[in-house]
Amino acid sequence: MIKVQDLTLTQQHNPILQEVSCQFSAGNISVLLGKNGAGKSSLLNCLSGWQSINSGVILWEEQKLKSFSSQQLATKRAVLEQDLQRPIGLTVRDLISLGLEVNATPCSLQQLVEWCDLTELLERPLIQLSGGELQRAHLARVVAQILPPSRDLSGKWLLLDEWASAMDLEHQRAWLQKFKHWQSRGLGIIMIVHDLQLAQSIADEILLLKKGKVFASGSVSEVMNAQTLSLGLDIQVAQYQNSEGEEVWLPSLD
Repeated sequence: MIKVQDLTLTQQHNPILQEVSCQFSAGNISVLLGKNGAGKSSLLNCLSGWQSINSGVILWEEQKLKSFSSQQLATKRAVLEQDLQRPIGLTVRDLISLGLEVNATPCSLQQLVEWCDLTELLERPLIQLSGGELQRAHLARVVAQILPPSRDLSGKWLLLDEWASAMDLEHQRAWLQKFKHWQSRGLGIIMIVHDLQLAQSIADEILLLKKGKVFASGSVSEVMNAQTLSLGLDIQVAQYQNSEGEEVWLPSLD
């Protein structure tokens, strides 16, 4: 479990996160929701160890996060940042290999490429990829960093910032299935998304941030209701039925 106690973060005297307390359970998929600027990416960066905090405590498995070395953290968690890099000269193969180099007990490159549907892109330079293709390639890199050949993924975490923002629905669905499969093997996943349908379909627990504070947290049924979402996101939302009979979240028409 990851526990956050009274976390405060300021940058250039501006409050980014204010007395945030929350926890994330191993083997669960946790979704961070909130408007732009609510503090979601900053919280994810603090959880990953990339961002120093002003006050408060972050505990990983009852140990202070700052007690782990960067090498130790690299074997425990992998992070997909929002702004994905396209280093000149690197191919998809090179990118995935970077993740494999970190892993103490890596899967094979071929296995990862097949899992992630990247066979046809393997020798493609990153600068030639579409936004969705780049997201898939970087997802393969972060998975390569922590995924062992054995079934047990206990103690491993994926931290994902808007992982599906440019991805087509076919690949998005395929990755959702992978996340659920790895979750069943003990992997903990914390992801930032803006798509309420996506959040509702995959989350075990939700943390809704507003202006750097925890506005609501709990199960999908506890957080994803019209009143809580409308107040937390500062826009009236409601569930409607689409042409296929599915309930979808949309801005309220009233």
